[in-house]
Amino acid sequence: MTTKGPQPWIIAALALALAGCAGVGSPPQSVGAGAAGDGSWMSPATQGQNLLYVSDEATNTVDVFTFPFGTPAGVLQQIHDPVGVCSDKTGDVWVVNAPDHVVKYAHGAHSRGPTIEDPRALRLLACSVDPTSGNLAVTDTGRPGQAGSVVVYAGGKGSPKRFRSAQLTDVFFCAYDDDGNLFVDGLDGHYAFHLMELPQGGQRMRSIKLNQSVGFPGAVAWDGKYLALGDRSFRGGHARAIYQISVSGTRGTVVGTTKLGGSCDLLGFAVPKLGSGRGNPQGSRVVAPDVCENTVRIYNYPAGGSPSKNLGDIQYPFSAAVSAAPH
Repeated sequence: MTTKGPQPWIIAALALALAGCAGVGSPPQSVGAGAAGDGSWMSPATQGQNLLYVSDEATNTVDVFTFPFGTPAGVLQQIHDPVGVCSDKTGDVWVVNAPDHVVKYAHGAHSRGPTIEDPRALRLLACSVDPTSGNLAVTDTGRPGQAGSVVVYAGGKGSPKRFRSAQLTDVFFCAYDDDGNLFVDGLDGHYAFHLMELPQGGQRMRSIKLNQSVGFPGAVAWDGKYLALGDRSFRGGHARAIYQISVSGTRGTVVGTTKLGGSCDLLGFAVPKLGSGRGNPQGSRVVAPDVCENTVRIYNYPAGGSPSKNLGDIQYPFSAAVSAAPH
C-alpha cells in the first residue's frame, strides 16, 4: 500500500536530514584513551565488549558507547558527513560518508580500515551487510531529476552492482534478513511510500504490498523474526513508530507496532541481535537516534513505551548500529 501527499513539515525535515549540518565542533577526547593521529580514540576497556556506534552529522564524528550500558567508549573523527552505520556478523562496522564514501572499522578500532569510493554516487545514505555472504548494500538517495538506487558490493569490496526500480525516485534505508533478502524503502515521484525487496540472488527489485499505509519512510531493520519498518509520520501525525512486518511472497502484513514514547524524529534505528544465523532470536531492544532531541534513546522491543535509557548530548544523531564483540 502507498500513501500520497506528505505534509510540508516532513519534506522540510527530509531536506534537513539529507543536507546534513556538518562542521559544528567535536567531542573532547577522554583521558587515558588509545588515540589515533587524526584525533580518533577508543578506550582500551572496550576489549571484549559489545559496542554501540552512533553517527553525528553535526560534528563529523561517530560516537561509541558500550552496549547496553551506554558508557562512552570512543570517538571516530576525520569523517565527512557520516550518515548510515551498519555492522556485520564479525563485528566490523561500516560508516557511510556522504556523498560517495564508505569506511570500514574493525570492532573497537580507532584507525580506518578499507575505504570504498563510488564515483557514480549521487548521495549515499544507509547500509546493511548480508549475514549469509558478507555483501554490503548501500542506498543512494538520488537528487532532483536523478532517481536513486541501491548498490551492492560483493563481499564488501570491488565494483558494485547497481539496482534501480521505476517505483523508487528517492531511496532511503535498507536491511538484509537472515536469508540474504534485501529490503529497501523510499518514495516515488509523487511522494508515495514504497517497500521493495531484492531477493537473495535476484537481479530485480520487486514491490512488497503492505496491508497498512506508511506516513513517511524511516529506517528498515531485521529484528530476527520480522522486518522492522520505521514510520516517521505514524498515522499522519508527528508520532514515531516501528511496524513489525511478516513478509510472504510479495505481501507484507503488519503483525505488531512499537510506539516510541517521547520520540520526535526517527532515522537510522537499530534492533541489536547479539548473535548470528537463522536461529538468532528477535532483538529485545531498539536503539533510536532522535535528531530533534539531540539524543539516542534505548527502548524495550517490541514493547516500546517510555525509553529505558537516554545517551548523552549528541548534536545530530543520524544512525546507530551495535557491533557484537568477536568471540
